Amino acid sequence: EIVADGEYLNKFLWAYGSDNESQYHGRAGSFQAPLTVCVDGGKKVEDGGAIISVLTRKGKSFYKAHGILAALAWGLMVPLAIASSSLRSLFPPGKTWLRTHIALNSLSVIFTMISFGLVYHTMGSNGYSHFMTTHHKLGLGMTFFSALQMVNGLLRPAASITQKILVTDETNQTSASIATKDKAPQNKNDTDDIKRENNLHENDSSADEEEQKVKETESVLLKSTIRIVWELFHKPLGFTLVSCGVWQIQNGLFVYSKLFLGTDYRGDFFITIGIMYVIFLGLKFYVQTMPKMKK
Repeated sequence: EIVADGEYLNKFLWAYGSDNESQYHGRAGSFQAPLTVCVDGGKKVEDGGAIISVLTRKGKSFYKAHGILAALAWGLMVPLAIASSSLRSLFPPGKTWLRTHIALNSLSVIFTMISFGLVYHTMGSNGYSHFMTTHHKLGLGMTFFSALQMVNGLLRPAASITQKILVTDETNQTSASIATKDKAPQNKNDTDDIKRENNLHENDSSADEEEQKVKETESVLLKSTIRIVWELFHKPLGFTLVSCGVWQIQNGLFVYSKLFLGTDYRGDFFITIGIMYVIFLGLKFYVQTMPKMKK
């Protein structure tokens, strides 16, 4: 029996597919809504009156909070976290950039998890099925991988530095050379001895120069294998997540506007994110050209 007193919540089932063919419905669910009798000029229509339904989606404020938290996380915090790492030379000396990077990423993960929890609860209370659309599935994946990225960042291995410093005793070499030159030949045997000493000295000098070249070649900054592997995982995942975040935000704005018949703010979002990325690219160009400008 359907009650139309304006207060009782009647339960309705809904379902739809991808086309008009008879098949299993791609999406299905239920909702509750009160019904009321049609009123004509303030009077109840008793006989032959039509019954109208008033559809109310519960949790509009939760949907809005979900969108705001997600937009702050992936439209602001994560891009700024990436910028703090890429533009670290603009920060004061030390680990200020790293602390900023970690703080922004950590906040973005917290906001993402709260946002995910809000929309999961709200969809369940409205009788909607979970993880049926690309937006839902991608949101689940981003929640998982953003948490993994945060843990991976906290486990960031130190870059091992191997540096060998060459110390040469030029004084001894110079003294030996002078002593050899000052030594006057007394006879033919002495002359031969001096020549042999000079040859030995030249050979020793050549050997020292070769050894110095080898040591100078080894005197470089080296990264450990684990650090290289870590960077190959951390950096691409970060850029992939922020790209997915941009898509999720614009898609969420579109879905929200359709659910609640509101304004579609995707255009404003693209303008805002575009300005942010232009500023970032400008600063990146400045950082790249700054050493050349100082020279």
